[in-house]
Amino acid sequence: MRSSHLLTLPALALATPFDLKSRQNNVNSSGITWGKCHDPLIPGNSSLQCGSLDVPLDYTNEDSGATLALEIVRAPTPKVPSKGSIFFNAGGPGASGIEDLVALASRIQFTTNYDYDIVNIVPRGTNSTLPFSCYQDTASSTYAGLTLAASAYDTAPANIWVQSQLFADNCAAMQTENGTLIGTAFTARDLMRVVDVLEEDGLLRYWAPSYGTLLGATVAAMFPDKIDKMVLDGVVNPTLYYRNNESETFTSIDGTFNGFCVGCAENPDKCPLAMNQTADEVKQGIFKMLEGLRTDPLAIPTPGGPLGGIVLDYSFVKNLIGSSLYYPSKWSGMASQLFAVQQRNLTLISEILSAGAAGGGDATGSNALQTAVAPDSNARDGIKCSDVLTHAANRSEFQSALDARHAAGYFADAADDLPTRCAQWKLPAKERYDGDFKVKTTKPILLINNEFDPATPLVSAKNVSETFENAVLVEQRGGYGHTIWAHVSPCTVQHIATYFANGTVPEKGAICDVTVPLLSGLTGWEEILGA
Repeated sequence: MRSSHLLTLPALALATPFDLKSRQNNVNSSGITWGKCHDPLIPGNSSLQCGSLDVPLDYTNEDSGATLALEIVRAPTPKVPSKGSIFFNAGGPGASGIEDLVALASRIQFTTNYDYDIVNIVPRGTNSTLPFSCYQDTASSTYAGLTLAASAYDTAPANIWVQSQLFADNCAAMQTENGTLIGTAFTARDLMRVVDVLEEDGLLRYWAPSYGTLLGATVAAMFPDKIDKMVLDGVVNPTLYYRNNESETFTSIDGTFNGFCVGCAENPDKCPLAMNQTADEVKQGIFKMLEGLRTDPLAIPTPGGPLGGIVLDYSFVKNLIGSSLYYPSKWSGMASQLFAVQQRNLTLISEILSAGAAGGGDATGSNALQTAVAPDSNARDGIKCSDVLTHAANRSEFQSALDARHAAGYFADAADDLPTRCAQWKLPAKERYDGDFKVKTTKPILLINNEFDPATPLVSAKNVSETFENAVLVEQRGGYGHTIWAHVSPCTVQHIATYFANGTVPEKGAICDVTVPLLSGLTGWEEILGA
């Protein structure tokens, strides 16, 4: 990339000293006390501050007087005074956002010229804010987390349905007290409570990826006159989300996989799968390997671990590929792992184990090597399934929704567990948003989307941009992976910087080219921050 494309933010902002003492343990008139964080997810030397706010436990019954201590984490700007707060949600659903704020706060503040504090409310269902888990023992939780691809064998769809039924039943039994008090509508109200008590200007400034765009769209639809600035990155189609009929979700996953194969063929030194093959030959080799795993899977023993080991079969490796497509900077590592499976090299396959444990996220939620049951281990399922408006009495009623997902391509059947669980859910949230998204917000919303996003495709961003009046979409042409945190153009970051600086959105049809080479191990942020 040419340096002329880089951000032109004032250099002095980077050098501003951060006087933490002057901003710690301060109490504003709202009653929020900001102090040192003691959460194990936050390093001891972090400048993040933590606080809490009592909000209604049940917004449909505020007369009860029952409250919830809502966790709040902020990254204060080194500039004093701050221009206010930008709220951040890490996505999921089910991400608490704490670790993500540790990793990303500096990038957000750099992009916004260090003018704002970055604030993350820990959503209901996550961390210690009404944590949601359906299992008490590690083996049960691990077994429930194994993902089965619908095309693995003829009876796989029936097995997915009954396994999802068991999961939904278990959650209903385990979460009788608080299971209906999580969900996006209540989190939206929690968010606006914090906006109100911060005593800034009463307006929301917001930047979020993935599921965070669903939360943002819901907030904008519920409180359109309270939106100052909102950046939605990697856009979920909210109408389809609430209907549990996400036919668009995997529209780009095969295109993303094609990009991996092209990058592999063009960079054989970083992709052992290449072996002087064309991109199509690399692809067909992976397909052949997956097909071979149907009838000849690999067993990897892990004595003393959950279930005693893991089976690398068609479903597991297909799921691994789908979740790894989120991060182009890690594609070289995925290539090495797939090569090990292709060669059936049990020594090298040890890398697959750690990848499987870290896998999941928005794509699958699979965590086959889980070693402890986290108190919020099923937050993804609890939040999403609490939100859905439609359910199914039997598998045949839901089959058309699954067929629409599968029509997107080869990898689209590897994550049927979540919608199938939601179709049979028994803990609907006390409040579920059932309105539309054809609203006019106080200020235009800015949407960002990669051309090839495996989980939130460009078509969803285009559809959402046409529902919110005056919303503008920036397409990252040549962008791969999930959201701009995975693959970014300086042009995109400049649009975001300008938007937060003065509210200006680009012209409709704006395109920013991503030129970071695939399999380079880079995201694009290295050059932006280095500038």
